[in-house]
Amino acid sequence: MIRHRSLTAFALALLTSSLIASVASAQDATDIVRRTDALMAPQSFEARMTMDVDRDDGTHRTYELTLHRRDDNSLVLFLAPDIEKGRKMLRRGDDIWMSLPNVKRPVRVSARQSLMGGDFNNADVLRLSLVKDYTAHLDKLEGSTAVITLNARDRGVTYARVVARIDVATGIPVRYDYFTESGKYVKTLEFSALKVMSDGDSRPATWNMTNLVTHRKSVMRVVDMDRNKSLPDADYTLGRFSR
Repeated sequence: MIRHRSLTAFALALLTSSLIASVASAQDATDIVRRTDALMAPQSFEARMTMDVDRDDGTHRTYELTLHRRDDNSLVLFLAPDIEKGRKMLRRGDDIWMSLPNVKRPVRVSARQSLMGGDFNNADVLRLSLVKDYTAHLDKLEGSTAVITLNARDRGVTYARVVARIDVATGIPVRYDYFTESGKYVKTLEFSALKVMSDGDSRPATWNMTNLVTHRKSVMRVVDMDRNKSLPDADYTLGRFSR
């Protein structure tokens, strides 16, 4: 009887220890991802970017754009090429809208839809918070890099699971591997070329997206980013967007 109680107590101790470790890992992972969000997608910012795209129709095109954020609202303004100048995209909550020059009414588009025919989708650029969209679990440490599994909080999120590699000390992302709900590995986003931006923060300036389904690549380059700049609240309203 004494031995049985001892074994039971030992098993409970192991279980408790395992649960504590699991909670600690989840908390550590969330903290790391929160730092990544604060660096890569602060609550307010303005960024100038270019995007090189191998399009569905076999052509290659380079876009110039600005990305703006204020709280949970995001806005993309296309500056080049001339054929796309004036195109706009707005995200408010879970809704994403697109407006074309000389077209009065904006149209709603899917978060999963390809951005300008490339390998980034609309949500990759406009839906910016990992912490809000995913629960985080710390799988392991590889030197100074944390390997974190992110599981979507609901089915409205574009990717069901993301395996993220993030520098623990800085929160700088190294790579994201994207998976569908069925477990299919579909994309990899690799970050490189650290650059000090206008607000003094060092961020990856080059984002290489590899599509494992189409075997194409798209490259996003951050020319500059400043958390101290953002458009007025009114610019993120559907009324202003529709003008």
